[in-house]
Amino acid sequence: MSPTVRKWLRGLVAAAVNSGASAVTVVVVDPFKFNLQNGKSELLQVVIVSAIVGISLYLKDHALPEDEPYVIQSDGVPVIRRPWKRSAAQELSNPPKFPPLGE
Repeated sequence: MSPTVRKWLRGLVAAAVNSGASAVTVVVVDPFKFNLQNGKSELLQVVIVSAIVGISLYLKDHALPEDEPYVIQSDGVPVIRRPWKRSAAQELSNPPKFPPLGE
């Protein structure tokens, strides 16, 4: 698993835990209906729905990351290859062309 995907999964779990923990505040709002003795199922329902909403909001802002292509060198060290970046040799041999100023 790439570091990018691992970071994304940690954020997803953190969003679920944070939203679920925030839902426990309903105990303060209605302690007779949502409590740990008689209202466990109602409290659990609120926690689950809140966690689903938190996960949905996280997914809206942080879509599933794409895996970065790894290239294994001859010494066995994985290196991330980013094809969208140009090497220094490519920059010198074929510099980007910009339109003249004033056009």
